[in-house]
Order: sequence, then structure tokens, then C-alpha cells
Amino acid sequence: MSTRAASCVVARIGSFLARLRRGGRGAIAAPIQAPDLGNCNPPDLPTTAPDTNCCLTSGSSIGIIDFVLPPASSAPLRVRPATHLVDAEYLAKYERAVALMKQLPGDDPRSFEQQWRVHCAYCDGVYDQVGFPDLEIQVHNCWLFFPWHRSLV
Repeated sequence: MSTRAASCVVARIGSFLARLRRGGRGAIAAPIQAPDLGNCNPPDLPTTAPDTNCCLTSGSSIGIIDFVLPPASSAPLRVRPATHLVDAEYLAKYERAVALMKQLPGDDPRSFEQQWRVHCAYCDGVYDQVGFPDLEIQVHNCWLFFPWHRSLV
């Protein structure tokens, strides 16, 4: 069997298994849409968790600044190392950054609180998929887990 034929068989088996897992419904690979921020629900948390509001806030006193790419330079590209490979200096910079984020006011989009709210909003089911009111946005347990968390961090 050729490599192309084998990959086609694997794709068909994967599609079949996805259909079985979803109760026979077809699986779609469409990207999720941005949530309707005006329609926020309580988070799906254990009953023992404290009362938590994950709804994203708006109206920050800090205006939104569009990101502008810096001019091209000959400086080496900075690459974030894997966590288990960082040295003491890198870890100290990270700890300082987190401490500075925690000192910012809660409504500042760069604050630790706002970063926590973004994680809670997309990972604890407080928003529904636009156009699918019975389908919540839940980044965990799906293909979005790794790219979403990598981009958030």
C-alpha cells in the first residue's frame, strides 16, 4: 500500500472514530468565533469552589494600543525555552514579571487578574459558541488546548 493510500485510510478511520465518539454526529473543524461578551454565564466549577465571576471586563482606563512590529534588525531571534530547561536568571525574570503583573490594577488588561479572567472565561464554559447556544466555549479537552495556552502564556 502506498503512503498516500495509507494516510487516506488513517484519515477515514479517524473520521469514523470521531463520529462514533460524538454519538454519530459529524465533526466539524471550523474555528471558534469570538464570544458574545454581553452574554456571560456562571463558570462550570466544582460545587466546593468559591463563588467566581469569570466574565471579562471592559472599560479599562488604559486605551488599546495596536501592536506594531519592531523594525527588522540583525539581533538574534528570541526563543522562549522549554520550562524544564530554564536557568536561574530566566526564572528570576519570570518571577519578577509575574510580581509586576500582580501589582497592576485589576482592570488593566496586562494585570494578573485579567489574565486569570481570560483563562477562566475560555476554559470554564462561561461563554457559548456564537450561533450554538447549547455549545459552550471550552478550550480544555479539545484541539485548541495547546495552541491556546501557548499563545496566552
